[in-house]
Amino acid sequence: MNGIHSVQFSMGNSQLAGQQMSTFNAGQSQLRAAPRVMADTTLSGAHFYANPSASSASPLDAPSYQSERARTRSILDRYTKEWKSRVLDKSTEVSANSLTTTLRSVMGALMELGPGAIDLTGLPQSRVNGHHLAIVLRATLRRQETTPGWSHALEVARFALSYDGFDETTVLSGLMGR
Repeated sequence: MNGIHSVQFSMGNSQLAGQQMSTFNAGQSQLRAAPRVMADTTLSGAHFYANPSASSASPLDAPSYQSERARTRSILDRYTKEWKSRVLDKSTEVSANSLTTTLRSVMGALMELGPGAIDLTGLPQSRVNGHHLAIVLRATLRRQETTPGWSHALEVARFALSYDGFDETTVLSGLMGR
């Protein structure tokens, strides 16, 4: 059944009558959870992680959720490998086709998994291809607050471009000063 359902349950010492269940989208499936379950659950990126102290009747323990989580992890790993392999290879060609390939994998991750799918933390300055990182930064510009490491990645791109002899103000035009 879809929608919001009224339930009665107890939480600690107080009785919460008539509370509503919350519906959350997780990929292609919906999870319904009462506030008690969500109080024992945290959201991180594109995944839900259940607290071990949560009730064993949690929908997060269901095999369907676990398989959805594994599928999401597989998709995330595939997209991350695609864009990161180009960003972390200084010898990657800087052509329209090559930059488009990087952009396609970033946009695929964002469209399929949401803004938490791109993580820019920990990019080593010495290995970064500044042009490809600039493409990733442009693709995540509107989501920079929800993209881990975005501001630091901008500094890494500036350093990498400058170190490789490119004018970082031209390549990063529109990104700097944010």
